[in-house]
Amino acid sequence: MLQQCRVAPLKNPILGDDVALNELSEKKYSPETLKGWISLAEIYKKLGAYNHAFRIYDYINNKHFSDLSTLEKPFLLKESYPLYYDNIVEEFGVVRNLDHHLVLALIRAESGFNRRAHSWANAYGLMQIVPLTAKAIADELNFLCTIPADLFDPEVNINFGTHYLMSLLQQFDNKPEYALASYNAGPHRVQRWLTFKFSDDIDFFVENIEYSQTRAYVRKVMRNYWIYSLLDQVN
Repeated sequence: MLQQCRVAPLKNPILGDDVALNELSEKKYSPETLKGWISLAEIYKKLGAYNHAFRIYDYINNKHFSDLSTLEKPFLLKESYPLYYDNIVEEFGVVRNLDHHLVLALIRAESGFNRRAHSWANAYGLMQIVPLTAKAIADELNFLCTIPADLFDPEVNINFGTHYLMSLLQQFDNKPEYALASYNAGPHRVQRWLTFKFSDDIDFFVENIEYSQTRAYVRKVMRNYWIYSLLDQVN
């Protein structure tokens, strides 16, 4: 039996928090003080507009604390590497035996926690899934979906994205660097790159990825991953 893809309808755009979010977006608020920027970021967090809060804290970091090292500003580090959607990430991480730090790291790089992200490559949602891949995953999971609309639902997107990431890890001996390169550039390209001499060395493989965008992507997600893991240890 097919399962319905949409777990719960997205909010009605004319009611509740969405009214406040629309008002903020239209007014283009620009606080004059650091406290004002922090307050605006926290408002966005309460409204569930995590991508806006994420960007504002990034602005705060660059504008007011750029002279401090990363370890000197742990309060901002946690805002720069937030745990948004962590309950969903953990749920499907357990189901798929995935490190939830890696999933959060990928979401941070792919969409900046914008559940409505739609890229130039026609990828959708938090984990940036293209419709063709989503349709294949829906068939594997026996889901009845409206694609791409349902990919904007965080639970559906993370469900599909973690399923795909799990399959790539299984395909490439549970080595995250290979799986991430596949997530970005496609498994067929990684299979070809693995035929190159010395490609079994992870560092060599990453440094010799043919596409600069994919090479930077793997580095970025792995950097995110190690920072998330470090933050978890100091909590």
